[in-house]
Amino acid sequence: MNTFKDYKELVVLSLDVLPATENELKKRDFIKRVAVEHIDRMLMDLENNNHIYTKGNKYYAYKKSSFLINKEH
Repeated sequence: MNTFKDYKELVVLSLDVLPATENELKKRDFIKRVAVEHIDRMLMDLENNNHIYTKGNKYYAYKKSSFLINKEH
């Protein structure tokens, strides 16, 4: 598992297989949606040849040849 796409699939699958109450399922759906959106932004930045990194729970993207181009996601 070396790619964000693999990680995205793992997040979705792991949250789907665990048993849960109805309330926990709602929380998982939110977590899954946020995680998938975050990974999709990273994939888009990688496709655009941007450098990405995370620090804590913040995500940054840079053009490889310039200054910060994306605000925090």
